[in-house]
Amino acid sequence: MIRIVDPHVHLFDLAQGKYAWLHPHNPPFWPDKDNIHHSYTPADLCLSAPLQITGCVHIEAGFDNAQPWRELASVDKMFAQWQISSPLSRCASIATCDLTLATTKFINQINPFFDYAHCVGVRHILDENALSLLSNPQVLTNLHYLADKQYIFEAQFDLTDESVVTAIEQWFATRETPAIWVVDHASIGCQTDPMKWHSNLQRLAQIPTLIVKASGWEMADRHYAHARIVEALGALIQFFGVERVMLASNFPVSLLRSTYQEYWQQMVTVCKDLGLDEHSQRCLFEQTALATYFSSPSTK
Repeated sequence: MIRIVDPHVHLFDLAQGKYAWLHPHNPPFWPDKDNIHHSYTPADLCLSAPLQITGCVHIEAGFDNAQPWRELASVDKMFAQWQISSPLSRCASIATCDLTLATTKFINQINPFFDYAHCVGVRHILDENALSLLSNPQVLTNLHYLADKQYIFEAQFDLTDESVVTAIEQWFATRETPAIWVVDHASIGCQTDPMKWHSNLQRLAQIPTLIVKASGWEMADRHYAHARIVEALGALIQFFGVERVMLASNFPVSLLRSTYQEYWQQMVTVCKDLGLDEHSQRCLFEQTALATYFSSPSTK
């Protein structure tokens, strides 16, 4: 049995949440976006043998960005129901935050998160604003606050942008104590600009507490080639080692390409194509996620 902790899923409760990005008049303007305009709970993470889902990490999905703790409360209820039928399941949440807030307001936004046992970190999507945000002294101060509180920061940005990588290197150089960052969808750059992507990966791999997720393939290309996944995962492992690489689904966005079962079966095939041993596969499918998100006694 191949045990999987999926470290990047988005759970939706359309009856309670806002999810502005899912509405057709808001970006991203995907022609197939309506296909995932549904509610999703952990029960939808269905796998059959030889695959077994043993846990997941919910990444904020825009439930209510003005009151981000509401999403944590909603997801906590989903987790509680799931764990009744799946007592071995591990569950964690990443909340949204606004890194541009003044220090006092930022602290007031973050502090309610500590009341939710499953919340282990936050995300402010950087993307095209990454350089301006990481050049903002207030943003940098707030990132230090998160790190001091031992919260994970989920960093989503263009891995082919050298200036952003430089800004990240500079911020980490100012830290006296470790800060854990997880790079979301770290494989996408391999599909857009492989040379810059490889170069920047080598630089980021020098930061020992930076971990990467191999996911989001369908965001760059719904019809991505299997060979490109093999290439990208091989490079991530080469630079970061299996102890700092996680395979993730990006569910339900991944459904725009394949079913949940099909996606993970493909990842198994990718690992076989790379000739990875049992230890490496355990790291990619489960152990790195456990070490990253569930090392705190507050997580369940």
